[in-house]
Amino acid sequence: VVNTAQRGVLKDFSLAAPVSDANVVGAGLENLLAAVNATVALDPVSLSFSGLPSGSGQTRQLALTLTNIGSTAKTLDLAIGAQPSGVAYSVSPATIALAAGASATVTVTMQAAVGASGHKQAYLEVTEGGSQVAHAALFTLMK
Repeated sequence: VVNTAQRGVLKDFSLAAPVSDANVVGAGLENLLAAVNATVALDPVSLSFSGLPSGSGQTRQLALTLTNIGSTAKTLDLAIGAQPSGVAYSVSPATIALAAGASATVTVTMQAAVGASGHKQAYLEVTEGGSQVAHAALFTLMK
């Protein structure tokens, strides 16, 4: 349900502009039709790289498992959406092939820049044939 949510729907009441802060909107507005028709499941549904000392320049890696819950084989492309300043997120491998019912684990890496501070977020985008099939929020707090 979470990985098929619609993003960019919640608006700030004073500006009428979409809110993009993952701490406020999470993965987005639940889209039950998309959830029922989902063919890929992510575990966990989002990744938090926890709190890092500000300016530490640390690198952390987390695992994410993708499962093909559809009835046909899939080739999935994985990429990080818009990158925040102060942190670089990456995913490896960038493409996976999954038979029906199969799972694969990918590694998401967060590299904090020396001197970066505050909360940083991005989204891991999962696409098939150019169409998004799932996404996961990525979050890092540098304190």
